[in-house]
Amino acid sequence: MISPGVMPYATSRFPDSQEVSLQTSEVLAVCLAWKVSNMLLKIARRALSHKPRRSSTEVFAPPWTPTPRDWSMILLCASVGLLAGSLLNWAGDYLPRFASSGATPSLEPTSWPGPALWRLLSSPLSRRSAFRSQKPVWLSVAVEIFTALLFGYLWERFGPSWRLLSLALNCSLFLLIAIIDLKYRLVLNVLIYPAMVLMLLFHSISPGKDILAALLGGAVGLAPFFLVALVGPGSMGGGDVKLAALIGLTVGFPQVLWALTVGIVAGGIAALLLILTHRWELKSHIPYAPFLCLGATIALLYDPLPLIFPL
Repeated sequence: MISPGVMPYATSRFPDSQEVSLQTSEVLAVCLAWKVSNMLLKIARRALSHKPRRSSTEVFAPPWTPTPRDWSMILLCASVGLLAGSLLNWAGDYLPRFASSGATPSLEPTSWPGPALWRLLSSPLSRRSAFRSQKPVWLSVAVEIFTALLFGYLWERFGPSWRLLSLALNCSLFLLIAIIDLKYRLVLNVLIYPAMVLMLLFHSISPGKDILAALLGGAVGLAPFFLVALVGPGSMGGGDVKLAALIGLTVGFPQVLWALTVGIVAGGIAALLLILTHRWELKSHIPYAPFLCLGATIALLYDPLPLIFPL
């Protein structure tokens, strides 16, 4: 968790030191957001100006034009993604029952209610306004739209392959972690620990995967967040520390550097905006796991490191 405090104003009398003190995580987030922004800008410029190499037989190849069959498969995968997003929303309300912290989230029905987007569109007009006013409904609809677009994109990019299945599962896992943290401020051990074991097993048996790179990525992800939690007790949740290690195990080294950079900068920008707009009171918290999951998802889909450090 990260605590966006309140930036002190220049007044005639000095406020209480407790009111102007920033948590260690806030200082790190704001500084990293300021320092790393230039690096991200350089990455974006190099990515936009990069032209992939093409073989001599592909120089005059026409651009890819999707056929009706391609569009039908993309739409089918998008429909599967919509259903997957609905299941993630249901799991995000069901799994907090197994939280080891003893927290008791608001319990939702145990049965799967179906896609929120369908329930929103099919509800009577008299009930639709009350249905739309609920915040979890809009979050659920956004998740379903995102997974539909993601699954359609993965099919268009990778086609029927193990790469598509792996990315769909990994992105769905990080999305589920983000949903639970947004709703209940929890990063569940029941998700993190089994995922760590599965990632180690996957890197051990899959051809082309390096178990040493995965272990090094996990260590690199764990170390800085553990130090922040150690230096400023209460400034960084233990779940966020374990999530950073999981991200390192998933993407490996050095891709973990890119994933955590995106997550830290996104969290720092959000904290800075909340500080400047005074949207939160002193010592209030925002969930940090969604920003880390965002960085992990981006790192899984796009890796700019070969452009920055070409071999």
